[in-house]
Amino acid sequence: MNIQQPVVVVVVVVVVVVVVVVVVVVIVLFFKRYPFPIAFCFVLVDLWLVVKTSFVVDVIEEEEEEEEDEKKKKKKKNTKRRGRRRRKEEEVVVVVVVVAIVVVVIAVVVVVVVVVVVVVVVVVVVVVVLVVVVVVVVVKKKEKEEEEEEEEENTKRRGRRRRKEEERWWTWYWWIDGGGGGRNGDDDHDNDGNIDFDHYSS
Repeated sequence: MNIQQPVVVVVVVVVVVVVVVVVVVVIVLFFKRYPFPIAFCFVLVDLWLVVKTSFVVDVIEEEEEEEEDEKKKKKKKNTKRRGRRRRKEEEVVVVVVVVAIVVVVIAVVVVVVVVVVVVVVVVVVVVVVLVVVVVVVVVKKKEKEEEEEEEEENTKRRGRRRRKEEERWWTWYWWIDGGGGGRNGDDDHDNDGNIDFDHYSS
């Protein structure tokens, strides 16, 4: 109920009272043939009808105003609801776009990291393989050199052993043969007929 409605009611009541007074005066002055109580009853009935009509009009206007207010509130509420829904949809779209961008960036970063890791692993594997190959080649070469040196040393050792055995054999051969000739065709005995070992040492 609006603030102006009590004022309107008061104005209506005053107008009704004035109208009633005027009607009573008119009835008293111009309709003297009717008794006053009957005229007063008619006036009361008219007053009641006027007041009732004014209240009914007020009630109707109030209901119409309330309906209009409700319509305005509903319209405003619907407008706010549509605005909130539109803002939510925009926020959802923004969130989806941001999430998509973040996912794409993360995917690109992961791919770059994986590629870098793969390249680093490949480089490390190649370096390790090269180092292993170089080490194996060096070790094999060193082992071969050591084997050659050992073979050469064994050959020298076998040669020295063979020469010593030959010298020992020839020494016994001389001694048994009595010092004749020797392997060099020289006389390997001294003047006393003994084996001259200094001859072999020379």
